[in-house]
Amino acid sequence: MGIVHTQDSAHARELAKWESQPTAQCPSPLRPYVYQEVPTMCYYAERPVGGGEVAWRKERVEEQAMVANLRSRGWGVGQAEAIAELETRETALAVAAAERAHSDRGMSDKARAEADAFDETVADHVGAIPDTPIVRRKHRASNVTIT
Repeated sequence: MGIVHTQDSAHARELAKWESQPTAQCPSPLRPYVYQEVPTMCYYAERPVGGGEVAWRKERVEEQAMVANLRSRGWGVGQAEAIAELETRETALAVAAAERAHSDRGMSDKARAEADAFDETVADHVGAIPDTPIVRRKHRASNVTIT
């Protein structure tokens, strides 16, 4: 046979200090319920190189600071937020590629050939081509002496 605690007992008063939801033994809890976002799952959506369905990465997060850290890197809390982040990244990449295509029209033939050679090495849109360092020849000091 179980122990019965009335709502006026010391045990019920102690439960009321710790409970946040009403129960049969504690109809009026003293600790208010506070929604906490963590622990939660964060998702990262990405498209495969060849196209197709969205690929998902997920990570369980225990702290609010880690949620903010992952959000700054394109992750989302929930799959809908991760899809929105993916669309934002794809839009930004498409805009950068369009701006680059517009600026390529004013390039010299040599620079355009270099850009086309770089484009052949990558599979995605590229917003900017990495700078190629210009190697300058060193000038030799003249043998002229000033007196």
